[in-house]
Amino acid sequence: MVSTQGKQESQLIKELVDTARKVLPQLEKYNQEQIDEIVTAISWVGGKPGNAEYLAKIATEETGFGNVEDKVKKIRNKTKGTLRDLIGEKTVGVIDVNEKTGITRIAKAKGVVGALIPATNPEATPIHNAMIALKGANAIIFAPHPRAKKTCGEVVRLIHEELAKVGAPLDAVQYTSEPSIPLSQELMRSADFVIATGGGPMVKAAYSSGTPAIGVGPGNPPILIDSS
Repeated sequence: MVSTQGKQESQLIKELVDTARKVLPQLEKYNQEQIDEIVTAISWVGGKPGNAEYLAKIATEETGFGNVEDKVKKIRNKTKGTLRDLIGEKTVGVIDVNEKTGITRIAKAKGVVGALIPATNPEATPIHNAMIALKGANAIIFAPHPRAKKTCGEVVRLIHEELAKVGAPLDAVQYTSEPSIPLSQELMRSADFVIATGGGPMVKAAYSSGTPAIGVGPGNPPILIDSS
């Protein structure tokens, strides 16, 4: 893991990205069974008894957002739902052969994913994003909101514990321990792909970074559709 203290933004992000790129050849060699083992291992960060409560507690204390009870449910349900959606899907090697057209589809990793993590969801989002990144044999670097750096750091620590158990490279998942807006901007410029979760300005910045991006802004309102 690269130390992020006392360095210029460009130097720091270059070191993080270079470190992430070094693990890509190893991830590329994994078959689907090995990739799914890694994804399942990461999901245990949210599913292991006591983890959700621990992460929910430090997240509410650090950010001042939400409450422990609801965050526990969110962590567990989001992790469980992500695992359910990912396991069984083909994401490495040959993923489809069309005998009629003669076209064979082969999956290829994006590379290094830069993920912006909001203060409102610094515990469940990193778990989810790590799962979807590693499912495609990508490495991922988190840039948390400054008010959520401790929580994000603990998530990464727990992810590393689970990756070590299955022999996966720990540097496939990293984060900026002293986050800032300039660091996030530099990460977006340097990564191969960006996942931006947060407010509208953050999502707009991701789409304007020059790097392919997926943004998830504010919203998620509940909707009730009446049969009448």
